[in-house]
Amino acid sequence: MIMALNYKTLLEKNHILPWESWNNFLFKHHNPANPAEKTIQIERLKHELGLDQGNNPDGLYAYKQGSELLYVGKGRPIFNRLKSHYRESYEPVPGDTKDQRWHRFFSAHTGDITIYWISVEDETSRKIFELALQAHSQPSFENFR
Repeated sequence: MIMALNYKTLLEKNHILPWESWNNFLFKHHNPANPAEKTIQIERLKHELGLDQGNNPDGLYAYKQGSELLYVGKGRPIFNRLKSHYRESYEPVPGDTKDQRWHRFFSAHTGDITIYWISVEDETSRKIFELALQAHSQPSFENFR
């Protein structure tokens, strides 16, 4: 007999939950007014992830708007994914699905977003924890698909 996996226990035992243990910052997802504002926003992402201090973490990230969990993902490095999602909030991005799923989702969820992130170096662990977080937390994107 196969037993159901307790995702919450798995995530807690591996120090992935609670969310409060993650790094986080408030970020405005919106169409920048001009190229300078776009550059400022990208630089802010770099700063929040520590790229200006030589860090470029691989790991997990999550988007929350208020109390609603919007999205959970993984990135190698995280910065590339956050930058893509920021762009997707105001324009289609090469590599998105044929139906522009990420652009449609992130352009519908603009404004103040709290971005959570945690470093997870091992690719297999990132995949497992991403799937466990999605199954346990049911972010809005999973229903959007």
